[in-house]
Amino acid sequence: MDKNKAVMGLNLGHMFQEEDLIQNGLDHVAKLLEEKAISPTIDQVFPFSKAAEAHERIEGRSNVGKVVLVPG
Repeated sequence: MDKNKAVMGLNLGHMFQEEDLIQNGLDHVAKLLEEKAISPTIDQVFPFSKAAEAHERIEGRSNVGKVVLVPG
């Protein structure tokens, strides 16, 4: 907080019709990831079969970083 940095989120659900805008944003984020300019914090990775467990982790506020679901 001393450096006035923040982590924010937003709901893009109402912007689904703005495909070009969303694609440009995703391309920019992908480039930043590739350049290692940003590095998201992954708390834990769960297979889809354990989605309920992943939700429990989030609801219990046990995660520090993102909880990720993956196929398989």
